Amino acid sequence: MKEFFIWCSGASVKIVKKCDDKEISKYANIGIVVFCIAFLSIFSATYFLSFAFNTENTDFLWLYLPIGIIWGFIILSLDRAIVSTISKNDTLNVQILKSIPRVALAFMIGIVVETPLEFKIFEKEVNNEIFNKVEKIVKTDFEKNFQGKLKLWETKVNDAEKTYS
Repeated sequence: MKEFFIWCSGASVKIVKKCDDKEISKYANIGIVVFCIAFLSIFSATYFLSFAFNTENTDFLWLYLPIGIIWGFIILSLDRAIVSTISKNDTLNVQILKSIPRVALAFMIGIVVETPLEFKIFEKEVNNEIFNKVEKIVKTDFEKNFQGKLKLWETKVNDAEKTYS
């Protein structure tokens, strides 16, 4: 298992295995972080697809899960490549420049993970707001139609009274 996580960190497993336990542990921990990000990306992409296409109660999971796994693999590959390019031998400015893509990727992953959860968390509030706006529009439209019909009937009644008189 450590070998897999070392691979996820972007380091050479053969070289890291020759190092002391501290280095092995460091690269394994970096790999665990990279793997966890990819693993969470699988769930977020799968959930996002099921939420976006509103098919939570249907059997389309067989379609969304493979897409989520592909998305997770893309994130794993990108994150692994970015992490492996950052070196402590570089100057601070070079390290910062090399970490900009990782920050951008983390920002993108954060949005992808956050957006479906935000929709789900605030689903009741959004639905209530939509319901209130629709109710207000229907009520206003009904009142306009009712007022128009009421005036029409008042006119007919007045005409009938005049005719009767």
